[in-house]
Amino acid sequence: MKRIITFICLSVLISSCAFHEGIMTSSASLTDGDFRVVRFVSGSAKTVHIFGIGGLKPKALMYEAKKDMYLNFPLKEGQVYANISSDFKRSYFPFVGVTRATITADIVEFNPSEDEKKNNVFNDLRNKRETELLQQKTFVLFADTVGVWIGGELNKMEVVSNENTNSIILKGSNNTEFIYGEEQIFLLKPGIYEFTHGFDVEQSVQWKEYGQNRAGVIVGINPKWAVIKSGNDLINVKAKHLEDFKIPDEE
Repeated sequence: MKRIITFICLSVLISSCAFHEGIMTSSASLTDGDFRVVRFVSGSAKTVHIFGIGGLKPKALMYEAKKDMYLNFPLKEGQVYANISSDFKRSYFPFVGVTRATITADIVEFNPSEDEKKNNVFNDLRNKRETELLQQKTFVLFADTVGVWIGGELNKMEVVSNENTNSIILKGSNNTEFIYGEEQIFLLKPGIYEFTHGFDVEQSVQWKEYGQNRAGVIVGINPKWAVIKSGNDLINVKAKHLEDFKIPDEE
């Protein structure tokens, strides 16, 4: 029993916790639309208390955080801070307390030129997000007929759902539904999707297997793997190990 009590006391002593609170305001009128958001900026300041003592050096925590932001991100002519938010994080450790204040804002520039309007942080973020979504998009489409690599064979199935690249739902010939990941699914027709590795169905390729050169024709392709027909064999090979293969001209 004493050991349990001792363990609980030690757990309380070495544990820590934190509390957050914040508020957002706006210090500029952004109604006319003739502005651009240049960037997001922030400043911070903190106090440390040991046994409840200390933390008196900063005159005002938000003042110090604001000054930190102003010094690190000074405004240019025609710019203002907007959408200002302030956040407090209070952390408590054994015998020590830390309070951190963080202020964040958008730097807004009024009356920019048409070229400057295009250089807007929101445009950059939107383009970045669209690129990320495009990269996350699976290569299979609803109702596509695809091949699934099972037991050394490409079994044809129909795509039922492609919302999650890690669990694509397919339907077999007997209408039974299965769930597979992208690496098990292969396109069977050329020109459907342009993969970053540059290979496609019906392309002749070569690769090394146990130090020996092998060649064949791609019959199934996905972002990482290719199923290749080489003689009477079907072989699953990583796309990064493949090279384009040109059949020698007959003399």
